[in-house]
Amino acid sequence: MASMGTLIGRHLQASPYQLLIASWICLASLSVDLFLHWQYRRAGDACEPLLKAYEQVVNTYLLEKTPYQTVLAAYDKANSGCLAVEETYQTTLVGRYLIAFFLLVFFSILARGNRRSFGLAMPMQGWTYWGWLGTMLFLFFSILVVVLPIIWSLLGWRTDGFFSLAENTNFAEGGLHAPVLEEILYRFALCTVVAARWGPRAAIVLSGLLFAFAHIIYGNPNPFNVIGGFFLAWSFLKSNSILIPILFHALGNLYVFLVIQLLFPFFH
Repeated sequence: MASMGTLIGRHLQASPYQLLIASWICLASLSVDLFLHWQYRRAGDACEPLLKAYEQVVNTYLLEKTPYQTVLAAYDKANSGCLAVEETYQTTLVGRYLIAFFLLVFFSILARGNRRSFGLAMPMQGWTYWGWLGTMLFLFFSILVVVLPIIWSLLGWRTDGFFSLAENTNFAEGGLHAPVLEEILYRFALCTVVAARWGPRAAIVLSGLLFAFAHIIYGNPNPFNVIGGFFLAWSFLKSNSILIPILFHALGNLYVFLVIQLLFPFFH
C-alpha cells in the first residue's frame, strides 16, 4: 500500500479477525444489492411487453379495428405492470439506503475514530488538485462521449449501451442515489476491504470490474462503466476521501445524461 500512499484499509490490517468480518459483511452487502437490482430489472422486463401490447391495441383502436373494452383491459394490465415496477424500485431504493447506512456505521465502529482510514475525511491533496483533475477529465470525456457514439453509429453497431443511461435514468437517480449508494458499496466498503487484504492495485481492479458487472445486472451495460469504475476506485484510494468519487460520479452521470439527451434524437 505504500506505493500509492493510501491510508484506506490500514485500520483493518492490524486485526485479521476484523478484516474477516468486514470481508463477509462486504460480500453480503454486494450480494443483497445485486439481488435487489435483479428483482427490479425482472419487474421492468415483465412490464415492457405489457406496454408494447397496450400500444399495439391503441393503434388498432385508432384504425377502428379493436373494441374500446379491449383497450381498457390492455391499459389496466400495463398500468398494473408500471405500478409493480415503481413499487419494486422504491423497495430497492430503501433497501440500498439501509445497506449503505449499515456499512457506514459498521466501518465507523471498526475504525474507532480513525476516519481517514476508511475515507470519511476531506481529500488529502486538497480541493484545488481535484478541481484541476476534474477539469481535465471533463475536457477529455467531452470529446469521448460525443465521438464514440458517432463512430459506433457510423460503423452500424448498436448504440443501446450508450443510450441506456438516457432512457432509463432520471436526474435524482443519476445525480444523487446512484453516486452515493454505489460509492459507499463499491468504493467505501469494497476498496477498504480489498486494499487491506491485497493492496490498492487489487482494490482498483476488483472494484472496477465488479462495478461494471453490477451495471450489466442493472440493465446498463455501458462501456464507460469499466473505465469509470477503475477511475473512481483510484480517486478514492488516492484522496483517502469518499467525497471525491461521489462528486465525480454525480457530475459524470449528470453530464453524460445531458449530452446523450441532446444526441439521442440523432441516433433514433
